[in-house]
Amino acid sequence: MKAYLSHPIRGFAGVHATPAMQRANCDRAKRLAKIIRAIRPDIGLYVPAESEDFISRAFDEGYLTIKQILAIDCQIVTASDLVIFYNFEGELSLGMKKEHDAASVANKQIMIVTDPIDIDLILRL
Repeated sequence: MKAYLSHPIRGFAGVHATPAMQRANCDRAKRLAKIIRAIRPDIGLYVPAESEDFISRAFDEGYLTIKQILAIDCQIVTASDLVIFYNFEGELSLGMKKEHDAASVANKQIMIVTDPIDIDLILRL
């Protein structure tokens, strides 16, 4: 099974998100990914936070736009069997909403995870 872990990077701060805020958001996603992988090592899990350094540099240098990044993320979403939305901000960020729309259109299985993380939910993967 292939799964995509959708999570906020800039979150509600949007263009005002500082590098520290982005790092904190990515660190939260990486912690959830570690839990998922410990419970279900058989799942191929893609986590945008794990590529964020490259993506941020490409964005900052003008090689990629937000629109292009989201288009690629949505391609990965549609190639996945399951999309896990880590909704720790209480509402999906704009990027997560686009990924949710892509998952819905592609009729992908969707799971919403909030804080505190429900381990029983992860066990049901």
